[in-house]
Amino acid sequence: MEIKRSSADFEIIDSGSIITFDSTSDISLAVNCGADFNFVVKFIFTSTGSSEHKITPSVNGNVISFECSDCNNAIGIGTIEPIELASYDEKKIYVNFWVYDLGSGSLKKIDYTVYYG
Repeated sequence: MEIKRSSADFEIIDSGSIITFDSTSDISLAVNCGADFNFVVKFIFTSTGSSEHKITPSVNGNVISFECSDCNNAIGIGTIEPIELASYDEKKIYVNFWVYDLGSGSLKKIDYTVYYG
């Protein structure tokens, strides 16, 4: 038996929850589209002590990073629409994610979905 997941007209190629190893760990997703194309999505958690959260994307080579600053909310903070990561085989790859944090010094949890279409 095989289950194919989708939302709208986009195939869900990965979805899950990840809890950091410790309170200072980042989270990485290695996306392998084939022998000729791969990239890494990295979630970096920082704290400035601000009450306002911020998610800042950046690209360095084949690494797409999201700095999640002051995302310290047990209810969750995250994207409100998919973020385009890349194009492959004439289709686009997107990600949605939410970050959860139970308080200062706690582990982080991410729920994420990667779409292709």
